[in-house]
Order: sequence, then C-alpha cells, then structure tokens
Amino acid sequence: MKKTKDDLKYKYKFFLNPYKDQAFTRCPKCENKTKVRKFIFFIHVEPKQPIILNKSGKFCPYCEMIIVNQDELEKLLCFTIEKFDPKMIGNKYIVGGTIDKSDISFKKVQELEFEEVIKHLYVFKDILSFKVIPGGWYKKP
Repeated sequence: MKKTKDDLKYKYKFFLNPYKDQAFTRCPKCENKTKVRKFIFFIHVEPKQPIILNKSGKFCPYCEMIIVNQDELEKLLCFTIEKFDPKMIGNKYIVGGTIDKSDISFKKVQELEFEEVIKHLYVFKDILSFKVIPGGWYKKP
C-alpha cells in the first residue's frame, strides 16, 4: 500500500549545514540560541537503500528547526554504509525525516520492516537553505 500525501505526518524544518566554519549556535531564522538534541533520522541512499541514523544536531525549539552539519552526517553515513555495501559510498542521499524516540526505541527500529518504519516516519515540513554572509568588511556585489 502506497502512502499518499494526506497520509504523511509532518514535523520539523530541516537545514543541512554545508558550512564547515559555521556552528549555528544561534538559529539563522529567529536568532535564538539553539540546543543540541539527538534525533533518529530516516535517510534514503540511491539506489533504494533506506538507512536509519541516530545523530545529534542543533535544534531551535521556537522555529522547530533541526540543523545538521553535512560533513558530520556524511562521515557517519559513510561509516554505516561501509559495513554492508562499500560500493554505495558516495551515492546521492536524501534526509527524509525523523522518527520519534517515543514511538519506538532505536534498537527496535533497526529490526523493523520498511513499511513499519514508514508508519512512524515524520517527514520534514520544509527543507531550508541559508547563505552565510561573513562579518566584517566585504565588498558589495
């Protein structure tokens, strides 16, 4: 049975931080301090490989936005993929959403069938991107 858009549950906004020198200790949207939280992420790696990762990221409770460093995520993803199919390292991937810890435990998630995991999946409300403008003197375009 295929899920329709009406069947999906939505939660959080998501920003995959490509900037290695920006920690985002403050939310780029509302400027409030971010907190570190652990999330269970659902990631789809081409071709057709779902992966579940337990990873911490910055979280703004006011905007309900999760910020994850891209390089950290890719290292963890690479380490995970290396265990079962090293040829998939470097393939395109999409961070599709989160699974609540209260719904199921992380150890149980690893044992569940794909359809069961999808039942507990919260798709991101929005995937955001931000352009960092360096402080100090810079030349206007």
